[in-house]
Amino acid sequence: MTRAFDHAARNIPDLFDLVNEDIHLDQLKVNKVSVKQIRKAIVTGHYSGVMPDACQEAFAAFTMSGFLAAAVAYGPGGNSATFNAIIPGTNSKDAREMIRVWCHPNAPTNTASFVISKTMKMLPDEVRLVVTFADTGQRHQGIIYQALNFKYLGQSATGIRYVDSTGIEVTSRLANVYRMRNPERFGHMTLKQIREELGWHPVISHPKHRYAIGVGKHRRQINEQLDQIAQPYPKEKS
Repeated sequence: MTRAFDHAARNIPDLFDLVNEDIHLDQLKVNKVSVKQIRKAIVTGHYSGVMPDACQEAFAAFTMSGFLAAAVAYGPGGNSATFNAIIPGTNSKDAREMIRVWCHPNAPTNTASFVISKTMKMLPDEVRLVVTFADTGQRHQGIIYQALNFKYLGQSATGIRYVDSTGIEVTSRLANVYRMRNPERFGHMTLKQIREELGWHPVISHPKHRYAIGVGKHRRQINEQLDQIAQPYPKEKS
């Protein structure tokens, strides 16, 4: 189960704990990796404290000495309708949501944009759209995505999410993942019963700034379509 993996990862020494050298962008090597290789960095360094269960591609940037300097993860999004609403005809096969970005505290300020740009070129050939969100609840504006020329598509609507027994916010669909992976415990329960059993409490989620960009061989066509619905970038309030 994802939360058990996250909890275990917090107690395992990882390469990013050991960085004792200056991090230089021109010396970073970006590789596709397993989720396990970036999990601790995400659960201890990302504000959410959670590595999403639905991760399709994970990437890591390593220093010349092999230490972890940054991590980026992509997933299928909440559902295919999320992508289709942006670019008709796209789905979780040819689109991705960028679900996590993490950089080592010692990394230069432009590390995230540098590494993200590398990873988008390493996605499967069929991927033509990348969507990502900046959480207004964390006062994020999406400055990194603006620097990468993502198109701004406005704010997502508020919705119901849940807070688990440790205070971490989780999505409602995670209960279904728990039921599928642990049928002997949860198979006979409704999703509502599972959430109650796990001690989850409903909360109203903050709206998020939504960004998207075309990638791969169809990037120009996708970006032209995105230009037709793009809005001015949000600016940080003074």
